[in-house]
Amino acid sequence: MNYTRHHPLTDEGIGYLVGIVFFIFMFFVVYNFFHSKKRKQLIDGYCRNFGLKYTETSDTLLGCDEKFDMTSRGEGQCYDHIMSGTRGDYEFQIFDFCYTVEKRNPRNPLLTYNEVLTETICFIRKKGKSLPHLYMVEKGMLESDVDFLPKVEGIKSFDFPFEDDFATLNVRSINEDEVKEYFNKQRLDSLCNCFKDVPASDYDLIYECKGDCLLVGKLAELSVEERLHMLEISLKVFEAMWVKRMEKWKR
Repeated sequence: MNYTRHHPLTDEGIGYLVGIVFFIFMFFVVYNFFHSKKRKQLIDGYCRNFGLKYTETSDTLLGCDEKFDMTSRGEGQCYDHIMSGTRGDYEFQIFDFCYTVEKRNPRNPLLTYNEVLTETICFIRKKGKSLPHLYMVEKGMLESDVDFLPKVEGIKSFDFPFEDDFATLNVRSINEDEVKEYFNKQRLDSLCNCFKDVPASDYDLIYECKGDCLLVGKLAELSVEERLHMLEISLKVFEAMWVKRMEKWKR
């Protein structure tokens, strides 16, 4: 019987391997640099043409002092490529939200690694309004391996009593009674009708309401056109929450 003898890597082989790894690393560095530069030019150009304000990076949201769980996840958070403007009585910002999370190796749970995630977030504010603090997400998103929703002590998960076939929205809040007190029948109907018009491709949006603000997030780096589409959905959802109060939620 013949045996094949395997020789360890020679110095030349090790150098060749290191060279390949270095080449791949530099390729991604250069690609990310030019991708970010091109993205900046596209977003900045659109803002100049349509009267919006462009900010390359920032650490504040429209001067708002509120703290949001959606923008508190992970470490090293930053807001990049920000489009700011107004639509009627609404102020808005759309930006890339980048942060680092620690994940466990699926093959060896004792080992962890860091992963940089980028979400597109649409931030809307209408002064003088007040919403209860809550989170809304499609139930299918709860099966994702990304921890979209906050782990806050005392937070509860429940469903809105939507009629018809729309019963896929999961709601979370620390104060369930406050949420149910706010969303009377008219507001629920308005919200239900609004979500019925949301395309299936946008079922992966995450919503956080608090005070006079609404945040809508998607785990993706969106183009200018996709950002504007998200803005339209966000405005419709936000507007649906201001229907005149007439009747309480029947429990």
